[in-house]
Amino acid sequence: MKSDRRLWSKIRNSVSEFINYRDSLRRIRFSDSETFVSETADQVLVRQRIRAAALVLLMAKVAFTIRQLVLTGLPIPLDGVTIGGLLTVTYWLYSPRNISILGLRAVEAAIFLGMSLQLGLQLHANLRVLSSTDYVSPAQATAASVAFVVAVKDQIIATFGMMMIYGMLIPNRARRAALMVFLMAITPGVVIFANRTSVQAIENFRNQNVIAVGLFSGNLLALCVGAGCAIYGTAIMNRWRNRALEAEQLGQYRLREKLGSGGMGDVYLAEHRLLKRLCAVKLIRADMSEDPVMVSRFEREVRATAALTHWNTVQVFDYGQTAEGTFFYVMEHLHGKNLRQLVLEFGPMCEARVVFVIRQVAEALREAAARNLVHRDIKPSNVFLAEIGSRFDVVKLLDFGLVRPISAVKDPELSAANAVKGSPRYMCPEQAQGQAPDSRGDLYSLGATAYFLLSGHPPFDLESPLELVIAHATKPAPTFAEAGVVVSPELAAIVMKCLQKLPADRFQSPDELIAALDALPIPETWNWGKAEHWWRQNKIQSNSVNSTLDSEGPTQPGNVDAALEETIIAAPDS
Repeated sequence: MKSDRRLWSKIRNSVSEFINYRDSLRRIRFSDSETFVSETADQVLVRQRIRAAALVLLMAKVAFTIRQLVLTGLPIPLDGVTIGGLLTVTYWLYSPRNISILGLRAVEAAIFLGMSLQLGLQLHANLRVLSSTDYVSPAQATAASVAFVVAVKDQIIATFGMMMIYGMLIPNRARRAALMVFLMAITPGVVIFANRTSVQAIENFRNQNVIAVGLFSGNLLALCVGAGCAIYGTAIMNRWRNRALEAEQLGQYRLREKLGSGGMGDVYLAEHRLLKRLCAVKLIRADMSEDPVMVSRFEREVRATAALTHWNTVQVFDYGQTAEGTFFYVMEHLHGKNLRQLVLEFGPMCEARVVFVIRQVAEALREAAARNLVHRDIKPSNVFLAEIGSRFDVVKLLDFGLVRPISAVKDPELSAANAVKGSPRYMCPEQAQGQAPDSRGDLYSLGATAYFLLSGHPPFDLESPLELVIAHATKPAPTFAEAGVVVSPELAAIVMKCLQKLPADRFQSPDELIAALDALPIPETWNWGKAEHWWRQNKIQSNSVNSTLDSEGPTQPGNVDAALEETIIAAPDS
């Protein structure tokens, strides 16, 4: 009895497994418009080029067929077959189905060798007509000779054109291109010499014309020239393509698209080839790769950023140099907007959100200060609000291009005498006076950034960079009351303390600023939930972090606001 139960149980399980297997086969069955595996870059390129070649050959064939109909009024069946075949192949290549490289190469051979076969058959038909006609007068014989020459020349010109199309459009190695060109060149000849009537027509022409040797040698030379040009063109195109692919590969990273440019480098969206993780790659610009000052600054930025591990600092994954000597580093890819973009688009922020954001920047500066590093370029466009891990308003501090150790000895290659480095709207008085700031200089710039978030404009909103530098160095920042902005006295006091001219009068460390922000009696606090609600309510189209790295980028003439946002390196005379 128990054995019967076990038997029926096994049968039920087997039937169940079969049904599940059958259903799984149904689930994984794809329609013709779907593919199981996406095409590789090589497949896409070969498909596009073969499709383009088929379209060019189709248009040429249609044009010559119309010409034939106009001149003779007689359609040629082979032309209709060829046009139909090219239409079918072109339609098939436009379909979304996945075609393997081997299949694409087979289509390529079918197109070009099929066209060569059609040319040979058409020339054979013309020669058969010429050889089967009796010419009773010298004039008729002369006309037949001319028709013979025209037929051969048409075939040579058509073959030459196909070779050129192949060389210009089809990506291939030189050896395989040579094989294809050779087959294209000999296919018409094989067709002609395999037919008795064609051979007889050629012999008759040779016997009746003394110029036959020169004619045939000229045709052979034309084919050789066309073959050589096609093979050389294919080799050159393949070499350029390989160089382009190599230029788009940085070790394990494949560049996908350019996101932004700066005064020192270009930024690209990239993908790790093994991990399939999106990242951002910043390359030092080619015109600066030979400048030791720029290279040193680039390396310093990489090392400083990589040394910082706080989650509010943009993370650096890798650093290297290409075979051509171009320096690059790889950082995390983020989505969101920087503070400058948000305020310009949505206006000043509420106090709770400003405290939420500024506190995160202070946390990032806390780690930098602990490592004796000074950012020296804190400003709204270098503070990015990102969406990370389903959290919104996550601060990422960007662009450590001006970072320096506090105790660094002055480097004559990286610092000129009386040089002023920084962003005029947000630089601290020490920078404005050409001095080396410490972490309290970053707190001044952070205070100026908070001023911008609360009021919609920086403390000093002047058009001249020189006037801005002088104002930061000598003039006290206007209070919020003087600027006509309503801010709570407690938060206003914190911001104005950051904006004191003397470093000793400011907060002495990011920890002090964080403690002051935590002690604020704000009735409504900002949190992750409110941040997510705000972003979803405003339906913001987030930008890539790298498209906003414009702190050093070029500006359009007359765009004063953008120009004053940029990092400048100036050397005032006095």
